Amino acid sequence: VTFNQSNGSIRITLHHRKDPAKSIEDFYNKMSHPWLSMTTHNTLQSIGHIEPLENYQNVQYYGVISLGTPPQEFDVIFDTGSSNLWIPSSKCSDKSKACLQHKKYDSSLSSTYKEDGRKVKITYGTGMIKGFFSTDILNLADLKIENQTFVETTQVQGFDTAEFDGLLGLAFPSIAKKHARPPFFNMINQGLLDKPVFSVYLKKTESEKEPGGEIEFGGWDEEKFDISNVNYIPLSATNFWQFKIDSIKVGDTNLCGDDCEAAADTGTSLIIGPHDEIVALHNAIGAEMYKDRIGVIECSKVPELPPIVFNINGKDYQLEPSDYIQPFAEQPNYCLTGFSTMTNYKGLWLLGDIFLVKYYTIFDAESKNIAFADLKK
Repeated sequence: VTFNQSNGSIRITLHHRKDPAKSIEDFYNKMSHPWLSMTTHNTLQSIGHIEPLENYQNVQYYGVISLGTPPQEFDVIFDTGSSNLWIPSSKCSDKSKACLQHKKYDSSLSSTYKEDGRKVKITYGTGMIKGFFSTDILNLADLKIENQTFVETTQVQGFDTAEFDGLLGLAFPSIAKKHARPPFFNMINQGLLDKPVFSVYLKKTESEKEPGGEIEFGGWDEEKFDISNVNYIPLSATNFWQFKIDSIKVGDTNLCGDDCEAAADTGTSLIIGPHDEIVALHNAIGAEMYKDRIGVIECSKVPELPPIVFNINGKDYQLEPSDYIQPFAEQPNYCLTGFSTMTNYKGLWLLGDIFLVKYYTIFDAESKNIAFADLKK
């Protein structure tokens, strides 16, 4: 991992691993939102979520953090859709691959460890974690964050194939379990950042050796985006990075009603939407739904597919078929769409990496807005 420090901000390079899907089921399990099956619009704020920060080619993006003194290093997903930091514990009790195959935090090796001990369980649609809280120093590049409370997981179910060790949540404190302050908000409180912002740049790459993007805390990188074309969007709630969408159009079909909201979510690869709207979207482009969850279409039809246009705060964001269609190696005649749902899901639209990879995104906790900027060509 490489770090760059610039004027009261730090940049963490994101790296990535390819993990090709073997079947539609496998693809869906890798890419979908594990907690979707449990959520409704009203309960979103009380349910955590986790999954690899993959891009649409089944690439997991991760960065390196360390905990303790001396530092113990871990690969984590930076996830704007949840608020807790969790890492496998050396006290991990089950025999699952999730425990056996990942790096584990050992509090007995850290001179700065502080016991907490409160127990926590986070249940997801396809799994759960159990563990207890601990407190230690968190190192992000050159930043030393004191008294960071995090979950040491002792049981992990449903994440056996994950390449990452843990997860660092970047959503607001209001949805953190047991009110454990998220790392980004600790950085702000401890005066470590020039500005109370972070920014995310993801990129599609052909090789695992190329960096997959970067996350910057305390600022942004003006070399990456067009500074004359930044759309600042006020947040509609401060649980997730959540905002109103004016319309989502496929041709003349508008999939958005009056009360249409979305969240920018680095923790999912796909775009997740309410069930009925995702069904209507697939009908409009001529795709079939696989198990009522994800769209499948004959690849020969892809050149004729329409763009899908999101209008946010008065500006159009257009996804072309090349952005939202995934070729599928095991069944070369069929392609998968980047739009997914679960039966009865009525919650937010979640704009995952297939949307975010097209823009530079700035998350501003002070002004309570999010900004999308066009990438420099």
